[in-house]
Amino acid sequence: MSETKVIIMTNQHQIRSERQSGYTIIEVMIVVAILGIISVFAVPQFRNMLSGGRVRTTTDSLLHDLLLVKAAARERGGNVVICKSDNPEATTPACSNVISNSSSNTGWAGGWIVFKDANGDAQFNSGDDLLFVQPATMRTFNEGSVVPNPNNIVALTFNATGQNMGGAMNFYVQGNDPDTTRNRYVCVGLGGRIMVSKTAACN
Repeated sequence: MSETKVIIMTNQHQIRSERQSGYTIIEVMIVVAILGIISVFAVPQFRNMLSGGRVRTTTDSLLHDLLLVKAAARERGGNVVICKSDNPEATTPACSNVISNSSSNTGWAGGWIVFKDANGDAQFNSGDDLLFVQPATMRTFNEGSVVPNPNNIVALTFNATGQNMGGAMNFYVQGNDPDTTRNRYVCVGLGGRIMVSKTAACN
């Protein structure tokens, strides 16, 4: 008799444990609903965070390389060129003449190259000395772009004093984040000053 009780109690305990270890369909639906609500808010914020990161990375890269170009021009006696490139990582990269447009291409965010321009034509030729290369920082214009002002600037030449021979200008670095306050301007001043600004006035 006692053995029968033990077996019945053991079976009841197992059944009770199995019931307690599972989830009801309502519990699962509640969890799915909560995850859905969280994703509605989290996914856009995550995308904007990525966009802001691309803007910061691109801005830092452009500022850093412009300062290097300025220093290289002083060291090498001028005629150091930085130009936008559609194939910066190719065996023989080339300057691009495509006008920057944030609604159809990445502009300078597609990459750029820096070289000592031997013949002064602002194009990378076989006789020129390639100094360094910047790969694309944004893959498509949906991620963002770098548009110079004016937008048809495809190359900058720095002289022996470290000044841009084309005069003052700026690059507008923008991402796909609706919050445009994260966008930045990389400014090249008349006296050769290079800086980052939140406004096109570069101050």
